[in-house]
Amino acid sequence: MPNSTIATVQLTKLIDKLDGAYAPDTLRAYRADIQEFIRFCADKPFETLPAQPEAVAAFLLGTPDQGIKSSKVKRKVSSISAVHRPLSLPDPTKHPEVRITERKIYRQLGTRFD
Repeated sequence: MPNSTIATVQLTKLIDKLDGAYAPDTLRAYRADIQEFIRFCADKPFETLPAQPEAVAAFLLGTPDQGIKSSKVKRKVSSISAVHRPLSLPDPTKHPEVRITERKIYRQLGTRFD
């Protein structure tokens, strides 16, 4: 089974498990963001789960070209983090490479990094 299929199955099980613990819109956002990340990784030589910081950084670097705002970039980072934690996987979004990438994106978009 390809990595993207395994990740999709894991995501579906996780979203089902989180149902009721989070607002429906939050779960919908997690699902959409992670499915986008899964598609990104399927086209590249990256594993989806657990995600490596390099994969997350590369994924995020493509977001300003999509014309999205910094709040959506933050949501994508939060979604990736939120999927890793309940699966007891290391959180790649806390890695310095990802944090530096976020800073670059927020400076490009004209938003302060928190």
